[in-house]
Amino acid sequence: MRKIHEYKIKSLYKGFAPVRDKVINDCKIRNQDIAILVYNKKMILPIESFENFSYSVPVKDKFTSDIHQLLYFEFKEENKQQTNLF
Repeated sequence: MRKIHEYKIKSLYKGFAPVRDKVINDCKIRNQDIAILVYNKKMILPIESFENFSYSVPVKDKFTSDIHQLLYFEFKEENKQQTNLF
């Protein structure tokens, strides 16, 4: 079983969870899945699903003026009954 990186976000945008490309790349290198936490809800994003984002938006870093990508994934809350089976 892989380790899980917890990633907290403040809000969803039209049902989509934004994740920075840096977080995705770091988790790929460390071979980790991502647990997206928002509104006391949790979604597990397995490493196999990192390329299945719905859309991306370029954003400018406010400190370095580099351009990064915000990747938006459809937020699907983890089914607690399903996880208890494992």
